[in-house]
Amino acid sequence: RFERGSEALLNYIKEFQPKYSFFGHVHQPLVSRTRIGYTECINVGHFRATKRAFTLNI
Repeated sequence: RFERGSEALLNYIKEFQPKYSFFGHVHQPLVSRTRIGYTECINVGHFRATKRAFTLNI
């Protein structure tokens, strides 16, 4: 089940379509990534299973 959190943030993402949105959703640690339109939403709090912090190489 996808929980989108802040409605204001969701509206911002839908309107401006940033490339990435980073979040740390502790209630849903098994969901690491999802998309809203063109925006890749990445759960940077998803490290329990891997024991490795999230890194992004740009």
